Amino acid sequence: MTGKRKVSSLTRTADGKIPAAYATAFAEIKDRIRRAQYAALKSVNTQLVGLYWDIGRIIIERQAAEGWANP
Repeated sequence: MTGKRKVSSLTRTADGKIPAAYATAFAEIKDRIRRAQYAALKSVNTQLVGLYWDIGRIIIERQAAEGWANP
């Protein structure tokens, strides 16, 4: 693959240019995808931080209750 994407001839005008409305719609779609991906990433990170805190709490409680890691 060369990294270049083909643009359908249906999206080009007679002079070979991409219509402004098409470019605008495409940019809006890309922006919505990026925003959704960022929101998903934030949600996942929030869940992971909560999980790590909970794991830490469990370890601390078990150390105190069962004398783990106390010389």
